Amino acid sequence: MIVKQNTYYSKIILKQSLQEKRKRQMDLFKRLSDEKNYMKSRFDSMYNKHTSKKKENKPKFGKNPVAYNCYITWPDFWNAWKAHKEKHGGMYCALTGEKMTHIGSNHPDDKKYSRNWNNISPDRLDPLKPYTIQNIIFVTWKVNRQKNDFPLQYMKKLINIYESRFIKLEPIN
Repeated sequence: MIVKQNTYYSKIILKQSLQEKRKRQMDLFKRLSDEKNYMKSRFDSMYNKHTSKKKENKPKFGKNPVAYNCYITWPDFWNAWKAHKEKHGGMYCALTGEKMTHIGSNHPDDKKYSRNWNNISPDRLDPLKPYTIQNIIFVTWKVNRQKNDFPLQYMKKLINIYESRFIKLEPIN
């Protein structure tokens, strides 16, 4: 049996005093409250999903595996974000128009962790295609969660059924 060596987390983080932990949490809160740092953390998360060695449990839709490949560089990602803000008049969701936030970490004095559902979330327009400049959109976490990895082909079918029943008023049978 191979025993894992101590990690940075177990050697350093777990042994910090309460004051050191609070200072680290405050530093994280301040760093991720900056828009560019927050967006860099979103990019890194997206890119790391691409470089992850966990390939065996990829979700699938039918026979189609979901592609987490990332073909965007940080400068391209940042420029896409700036273009999004210019097009939408600020930090607004591409789908709902809601104001987006970039609260990367909750304040250390908060009693409980809570999700910031209006935070910026880079998403793939077509979840079966990789992260590319053409396939990326900026939405809220809430919208990203609702859309999840639902393929466009199914969204189109849903819209067609809706139009046939409520716009064209075709009979169900």
